[in-house]
Amino acid sequence: VLFMGFVTEKSSDSYFRVAVGQAYEPHRCMINTPSVSQEDWNKGVSMTRQGWRHFLEFTAFSSPRPGTKRIVVGEANGPHRCMFNHRNKSQEEWDNGASMNDWGWKELCSFWAFSSPQPGTIRIVVGEAFHPHRAMINHDNYSQSQWNDASLNMSVAGWDHLLEFWAYPPQIGGYDTPNKSSTSEPSECIQIPMIPGRSVTITVNK
Repeated sequence: VLFMGFVTEKSSDSYFRVAVGQAYEPHRCMINTPSVSQEDWNKGVSMTRQGWRHFLEFTAFSSPRPGTKRIVVGEANGPHRCMFNHRNKSQEEWDNGASMNDWGWKELCSFWAFSSPQPGTIRIVVGEAFHPHRAMINHDNYSQSQWNDASLNMSVAGWDHLLEFWAYPPQIGGYDTPNKSSTSEPSECIQIPMIPGRSVTITVNK
């Protein structure tokens, strides 16, 4: 079976691409700088800009989906940096619309990501450090396959583990094979969140 698809702007506007850059002195990360629109981030723009070096990207949702939680990102300056879901509020508060406009942060964006692993997703792990307060995602001392192992957390290299979530790789969301005992679902389905304007070809051998 050969499947070819092309995503339009309208069909993928529920997806939220996150591009992550890192910088040093001190080590920290930033996502989706506000100088670029989310529309352009969704098209694949790199975070190698304004002193940042692109090192990771993933695809989340712009609105709630079953099994997801809300991730709220704030930014601050001196130096430019970001924070995810400040620990002073519970996940329930974040899910109910809490703002990151507090504790010296200015809200940058928010998105929804899975609370637990789903077929085709990767694990995103956030650590925090202080002086100044800042965040890092999936420290590059480890590979993505190592981060996908839930036994590894972000309490590494001077960081304290803050939170984790699961999201899709940037272009293809992977596959989902429902329980074959179910009579209400097709025997197989493929879920393909994609960046607008990009095409994909999938070959399935059976």
